[in-house]
Amino acid sequence: MEGPMEGPMEGPMEGPMEGPMEGPMEGPMEGPMEGPMEGPAEGPSERPCETPSERPCETLFIFVETINTLMKSIVLLFALCVFGMSASAQKIYSVDAEYKAQVKVYVVDAEYKADLLVYKENAEYKAGNNDGRWFFVDAEYKANKKIYFEDAEYKAELKIYFVDAEYKAGWKNASKKQLLY
Repeated sequence: MEGPMEGPMEGPMEGPMEGPMEGPMEGPMEGPMEGPMEGPAEGPSERPCETPSERPCETLFIFVETINTLMKSIVLLFALCVFGMSASAQKIYSVDAEYKAQVKVYVVDAEYKADLLVYKENAEYKAGNNDGRWFFVDAEYKANKKIYFEDAEYKAELKIYFVDAEYKAGWKNASKKQLLY
């Protein structure tokens, strides 16, 4: 048979079809499909594997997805840890002997004489990060810094003044800031 076929085809087709097929296909397709698939993938998941016989490809894709998710989780955890360390509260413990202290402080009688203006927080979660908002803890192991209150100004490394409002807390002499890191 030569020339284009006109009208609907009836009955099963036998033998290989040659040349491009034009127009929409109707009815179910039987037998294995050969050649690349074109067009968008259908279904809930767009996988790079095209046929069920490509199980190794499917496994690799799932493995890569798992690794990507794991890496994102690790990065998030790392960021939270870094942020958590930098945002840790300025928890202070007052020791009873000079040799036990990390920093020796003296409480001055005027704001202008102080290196650091300190506000005593009433809850641990409110304490700042080296910004003058202190929370005094009841045990040495809970503290970020152990301080000793000196009885003379000349013996102290850091001069502080206690303020009555949180917004007033902060460093007056930033060169001493490293003492509380």
